[in-house]
Amino acid sequence: MDSKTYPPKRLRNFLISLAVILSALSVCVITVVAFANSAWFVQLAEFRLTKLLGKEVQINSIDVELGRITHVKVEHLSVANPSWASTPLLASVEVLQVGIDILELFGGNPVFTRVHATSPIFHLERSPQGIANWEVGTDTPSNSETQGPGEPDQGETGTALPRIESLQVDNGRLTFLDPNRHISLQLSVTSPTEDITKETTRMLANGGGTFFGQPLTIGLVAGPVRKSGTKKRERLPIEGG
Repeated sequence: MDSKTYPPKRLRNFLISLAVILSALSVCVITVVAFANSAWFVQLAEFRLTKLLGKEVQINSIDVELGRITHVKVEHLSVANPSWASTPLLASVEVLQVGIDILELFGGNPVFTRVHATSPIFHLERSPQGIANWEVGTDTPSNSETQGPGEPDQGETGTALPRIESLQVDNGRLTFLDPNRHISLQLSVTSPTEDITKETTRMLANGGGTFFGQPLTIGLVAGPVRKSGTKKRERLPIEGG
């Protein structure tokens, strides 16, 4: 009689254990999502980013949807400028949506499957003393005053930057000011409304200003990086006019 009842009991115990494990996992997932979407998590993110950048960071809200591709939505993010800058904010964006490949992230190769920025604004500026407002955690002049915005210092270690598979920008603006070189540039940046996954996608930038005291008009068209089947880093093709 025991031999007849033992298999069902064993199976029943296994199913109960499995149900308990799945329930525990569900509770963990719900807890992680609730934590990531909480006001406390927003405050933690603001604190961590402020400490990392050496500039005050403010975030209105963060929404996280966990999955194989985890989607993060950040609303009204801003980064404060140093006190000497001509504008109060270094950068701001109304809405930033990012898709993160979790498996690639754990493998040490961060991949953003999609980045969509709505109304991003960047004010890049050098002080008369040669200090760049985009430099992280420093108020001293950079190693080379000829270094452009976004270029790494010579002594900077090579950190793997995330690969962006799809990028869309709506109503973006970029300004750059260097009074010592009489440079003042303003650009508007946007993506076409077509499918951003198509190879025909273009990023458009238009504007101008003064460059070393001379008037300058800028028109740029940037296309997608063509996949070569190798891991060699490729540059974004850019055409100017």
